[in-house]
Amino acid sequence: MLYAVASAGGVIAWLPLFSLLLPMRIEAVAGDARIGLATIVAVAGAIAASVANIAAGWASDRSVERGGGRRRWVTFGLAALMLAYPAIALADTPMGILAAVLGVQVAVNLLIAPLLAIMADEVPEGQIGFASSLLAFGAPLASAFLALLVAMPSIDIGIRLAVIPMFAALLILPFLFARAVPAMPQAVDATPTRPRDLAAAWFARLLVQIARACRRRIHRLRHSRDGAREQEGKNQQRREHRDDREPDANIDRGHRHQQRKER
Repeated sequence: MLYAVASAGGVIAWLPLFSLLLPMRIEAVAGDARIGLATIVAVAGAIAASVANIAAGWASDRSVERGGGRRRWVTFGLAALMLAYPAIALADTPMGILAAVLGVQVAVNLLIAPLLAIMADEVPEGQIGFASSLLAFGAPLASAFLALLVAMPSIDIGIRLAVIPMFAALLILPFLFARAVPAMPQAVDATPTRPRDLAAAWFARLLVQIARACRRRIHRLRHSRDGAREQEGKNQQRREHRDDREPDANIDRGHRHQQRKER
């Protein structure tokens, strides 16, 4: 259970930031150039995340070989996360935002990569399915936490950015302080995996990816429609304002014309 809670904390460490708060910071810093900056941040962040994830996984493997365990790397990642989030809040230039995001990506993957691998080290074979099902609660919990942050608009964005790593640490630290219990080896079924089982697993993974892509697309479409409606409302206000001024302008022109006739 502590492992599932810690994994939820790992999701909270990144989902609220990249879903909402980072776009808000990019818009505040870059203004009209936010699209270009967001693109650069996304590409560079993805590269940094990929490299950091592989490096953290490799380093944690080496630690296990030496008998040190993976938890120290989770601790390093959590400490780095505490330092990276304030950089997001304090950055006031595009380069500052980019550097801060790269720091967050490295910290998050330094935290998550060994945390995910711990399941194979400490969760018994007979409980892996149950543990994996508990991991699914991480994203809904992080989304609920994000909704809570959005529901408090009076709170400064800097405070929101400070709350995220602290709440993630609150969920992860109990697991780090708990004693590591290696999973006892069990007899392995030597029956080879059937091709149709692999195909079913691959197709299920494909459906998950399609669902995630559709959700992101619907989310962006909804925001684009909201932006279009907002722009249409502004245009309507301008038209109404212009229409209100036209009668006054016609009266002024008629008055001037009458004055010229009298002269």
